[in-house]
Amino acid sequence: GETTRVAEYRPTVTLVGRGIERNRLDYPSLEVVTPEDVGRAKGEVLAFVGANARPAGNWISSAVPYLARPDLSAVVTPLVAPPGGSLRERAAAAVSESRLGTGSRSFRFTPGNLRFVQDYPTSSLVVRRDDYLSAGAVEPERLCARLTELEKRVLYTPDSVVVASRPPLFQPHLKQAAQYADLRGMALRSGGIAALRPSTLAPVGIVAFVVLGWPAAFAAGGWQ
Repeated sequence: GETTRVAEYRPTVTLVGRGIERNRLDYPSLEVVTPEDVGRAKGEVLAFVGANARPAGNWISSAVPYLARPDLSAVVTPLVAPPGGSLRERAAAAVSESRLGTGSRSFRFTPGNLRFVQDYPTSSLVVRRDDYLSAGAVEPERLCARLTELEKRVLYTPDSVVVASRPPLFQPHLKQAAQYADLRGMALRSGGIAALRPSTLAPVGIVAFVVLGWPAAFAAGGWQ
């Protein structure tokens, strides 16, 4: 009931990106600008498209009706890997889509359940222009976290997808993971204990057990 859509809500949408195949999208009222010209956007809603990303044809038409609700600021969708690509790219996609690789965040890379999200690092999302400006026009990857800090709501919907290759294993994949870790570290420093999540503690506990468990197992006395 909280996530009802208004099918008649069809504001002008500004696509922000490069090399966008506008004709593939089924939304009628579109304009296209480059990231450098986002300040000139006339649309009430902005749709950021990441580099080398390919949104599904219904990407905007499925997201915009949710924004008829005044308390919703942005809509995000799963980022799925293409069926082709190099072996290392497909391996990175398999890691991202698995519970072992990303834990409770695997829904970011495969269609999951409708939900509100607080932190969703993606370069492809649909957002109200006014809320984007009130967030300080930050880069799209940090926009969801910034909107959450401003007590605005971001909705995840599996109604559509954006297709993009994952950074291949190993170095590019780990580099992206490290960048996200930096963002989480910043959130913890600014938000304190309130920004700590069980999904963050679980992997830390697993790593600590793997690193310290074997020495403890071979130790004597109480450690064993």
